[in-house]
Amino acid sequence: MKTVMKPLRSLCIALSVSLMAGCGEKPDVTGIAAVEAVEKTPEAFHYDAIPVVPYQMEESSFSYGEKTVYGEVFIPYNGKEVHPAVILCHGIGGHHYDLNHYAMVLAERGILTYTFDFCGGSVDSQSSGSMMDMSVLSEAEDLNAVMDHVLEMDSVDSGSLFLLGQSLGGIASCLEAGKREKDTAGLILFYPAFNVQDKARSLFPDDEKIPDTGIIYDQTVGRRFFLDALSLNYKTDLESYGGPVLILHGTEDTTVPIRYSHQAVGVFPDADLKEIKGAGHGFFEDAQDQADRAVVEYLVQQCPEYFGF
Repeated sequence: MKTVMKPLRSLCIALSVSLMAGCGEKPDVTGIAAVEAVEKTPEAFHYDAIPVVPYQMEESSFSYGEKTVYGEVFIPYNGKEVHPAVILCHGIGGHHYDLNHYAMVLAERGILTYTFDFCGGSVDSQSSGSMMDMSVLSEAEDLNAVMDHVLEMDSVDSGSLFLLGQSLGGIASCLEAGKREKDTAGLILFYPAFNVQDKARSLFPDDEKIPDTGIIYDQTVGRRFFLDALSLNYKTDLESYGGPVLILHGTEDTTVPIRYSHQAVGVFPDADLKEIKGAGHGFFEDAQDQADRAVVEYLVQQCPEYFGF
């Protein structure tokens, strides 16, 4: 695997003005408690118990096979040499920066995060490839390579790697978590597109009549997208991952109705569903704040020692 490191771009957040590091410089964390929690147990954890710490963002792109994946890593500076890590996977037609809010929220709380563009994931993806060749299975292949890339990072705790998938990125995350359970400490899904197979079948009841291009989720994709979507066996894929799963889904989601997540919870061996009241296919304002808190609380439960419990 070839790593491509382009010019550094930094974004440094500090606890106070006196701790603020200049862009391009490693923040001075002398005297900063790595991560201290007021509560004594993860069960009693409160979101505000974890202080905000400095972090730095830099490009971390790489190549595998004939593909090039554009990615960015957010590295917390909290006095620790290694960190739990979360790989964030965007939805169809999206980009790495769609999940930057969550990448920054987690980095501020001591979690290393990695965002990237799926190959052909959108018409203007910074990764290689075309949407005509993209499918949930090609995205799973990309994620497999991304996992290898992140696990090679010296600052990552290889035993605490989590996947966070948004919409179709959630399906790719499920597929890879099942294949790589030993490398996947947990799975976080935002309104996962578990209806992709039903939608593909409703559009094209006859596999032989699938055209070269079609539209799904308001995106123009190629024939491969529909064929791969129809080939999935969700029950087997979901049952194959036995780790802890957190699903967040809006009750007013019309793109992927919440009933699909209710069904998934009944198939995963260890899953919880948090309903976001009034939210649609995307979290904003109060819904986004609820998602922030739910994800951080989930990670505290999975990595209590890291957070001081």
